Amino acid sequence: MWSQSKINEALEKFNLASKADPKASGPWSHTAALYLFASTKTDPQYVEEYRDRARAAATQALELFVGDPLAQETLRSLVAPAVPRRSSASREAMDFFNEAERLFQKADFVAAINKYENAFSLDPSFADAILYAGDCYFQLAKFDEAEIRYRKAIDINPRNFQAWRFLAHAQTKMGRPIEMVKLSLMKSIEIQPNYLPAWDQYSALAQMSGGPLQILNAKRPVRLKVTNKDGAQHYTIEIDPKIDAKGGDVDSAVWLQYGISKVNLLAAGESGNVNVKHMSKAINPFDAERLSWKSVFPEEHKNATLRDPLLQQLRQFVKDEQIEAAIFVFFFDEAYRTEFESWKKLHPLGIQQFIDKYALRPSPLPQ
Repeated sequence: MWSQSKINEALEKFNLASKADPKASGPWSHTAALYLFASTKTDPQYVEEYRDRARAAATQALELFVGDPLAQETLRSLVAPAVPRRSSASREAMDFFNEAERLFQKADFVAAINKYENAFSLDPSFADAILYAGDCYFQLAKFDEAEIRYRKAIDINPRNFQAWRFLAHAQTKMGRPIEMVKLSLMKSIEIQPNYLPAWDQYSALAQMSGGPLQILNAKRPVRLKVTNKDGAQHYTIEIDPKIDAKGGDVDSAVWLQYGISKVNLLAAGESGNVNVKHMSKAINPFDAERLSWKSVFPEEHKNATLRDPLLQQLRQFVKDEQIEAAIFVFFFDEAYRTEFESWKKLHPLGIQQFIDKYALRPSPLPQ
C-alpha cells in the first residue's frame, strides 16, 4: 500500500499490527518512517504536523526497543529541517515528478528515471527532479550516472545538504579517495550541522582513515520551556531529575547557573534592558546560548572538579575560545542560522578545524 501511495491504508495496517503485538517496535517505527515520507508529499501547511507525528511514533518505537534501526534513522533525519517541496514548477513538470515518485516507491527505477528527467527537461531549475533521477541510477548501481546527476543538482542549489551526502555516497561506491568523499560530506555538514546522516558517513570514513571521531553526548539536562501569555513570553527552567536542584555539587550548580543565565538574557533582551558588555542590540537566541556558557565557568568553577563529560568539554571549549563552533556543531538550531552564516564568512574553515582539533562528533541520536 505504501508503494502505491495509499498512505492512509498503510497507516491503518501498521495501526492494526501495533494492536496485534503491543510490545513490537516495528509497527511504530514503520509508522514514523511513513509519516516522514508523507511529509515530503503533502501540502506545505501539513508538513510540520506530519513530521511531529513521525517524531512521536519513532519515540514510541524506541521506548519499546531502543535499538530499532528504522526509528533511529527517522529521528536522525528529522533533526534537520524539512526539505521544501518544489511549488514553482509547472503543472506538467510536477505531474511527471509525482509519477516518478510513485514508480520509485515501486522500485521501477528505469521508468522513474524517464519521468524524473522529463520533469527536469521541462524545468531545468527543478533540482530535486535531477537529484532523484540520480538516486534511481544509484539504486541500479550505475554510480557514475548517479554522480553526474547529483552534481547537476548541486550546481542548481549548492546549499542542498542532502545532495552533497548523496554525492559522497556515490563517490564511495566508485572508490574515490577517502579525502574527496569526506570533503563532500563536510560540505553537507557545513550547510546543515545537525544533519546526522552526513555525520554518520563522515565518522565512518574518519574511522577508516585512522582519525576516528569520539561521540560527545551533548544532551543538556536543563531546558527552557517557553510559553506565551498576555502577549509576552515566559520562561520555565525544566530540570532533569538527576540534577540536584539545591545545587548540592558543582555540576548541578553549573547547570542551574546556565539555565538561569539564559532566562535572564532572553528576558532582558525582550524588554530591551540588555546590559551585557559589547552588546548593542537585543539579545538573539544564539548570543543567549553563547553568553550563558561564557558565564557559567567563573573563577570558582574554572578549576573545579566536574563529573559530567559534557561540562568538562564545554569548559575546555570556553577556555579555547571555541564555544561558538561548539554550539553550532552540538546544539545547532535554525534560530541560530543568521549568526551561523555570518560566523562562516569569518571562519570559512571553522567547522573543519574544530573537528580536526577535537576529533568529536554529535551523538548519532538526536538530543
